[in-house]
Amino acid sequence: MELNHSEKTQYKLLTFISMLYLTADIASTLLGYRYVHIFSFILPASPLVYVLCYPIGDSIAEVYGFKMLKRIIWFRLLCDYIFGLFLYFALSFPVASNIATPIDYQNLQWFYMRGLISGTIAVFCASLINGYLIAKWKALIRGRFFWLRSMGSSSIAVITSATLVLIGSYAGVVKFSVILELSLHNFLFELAVIALITPLLSVLVMFLKIYEKADVYDDRVLINPLKL
Repeated sequence: MELNHSEKTQYKLLTFISMLYLTADIASTLLGYRYVHIFSFILPASPLVYVLCYPIGDSIAEVYGFKMLKRIIWFRLLCDYIFGLFLYFALSFPVASNIATPIDYQNLQWFYMRGLISGTIAVFCASLINGYLIAKWKALIRGRFFWLRSMGSSSIAVITSATLVLIGSYAGVVKFSVILELSLHNFLFELAVIALITPLLSVLVMFLKIYEKADVYDDRVLINPLKL
């Protein structure tokens, strides 16, 4: 099945998938400074959620095309900063002194904005690399071996994102040796999760192609984010 749809094609599930992509991204940024212990891994809580962005991005690039994914990445980035501006605006008003506030919202704002700013370049690049490799390899081998393409592209994206985000977010907050440990644990954890969910993702992508009647092959796969 090789279908190239026009820009006017109305997809039934793309809006929901895009919103899920954005939700996982914002939630992971808010959870960036919460440390958790899972089995033998010590890592920020953000990878528990952000790891879903890789298979979601793979699905969008595989079914709807890399050009569509690039648009969604740009809108996701814009919404991230709009969310941050909402936080800044709402928290700029004086706190009611006669009501106890159970959460330190000022620190929440600071951590979110630092995580967002430090992660912008890393996450943006990782998302583009992930989608680009899926689409490029798809064109080269005519759409076969999605599970292998997804594993390969996601692994490269995880290395890019985990290294740059953790250094940018935690430099000066924790020791450099801790950053290295978190980076390694983050990479191993996300790689294990990706390996576990890739078979299910392959089934989901097959369903999306049939349900949406879409299997877009990009004529020219350009990683340039300005070429939409």
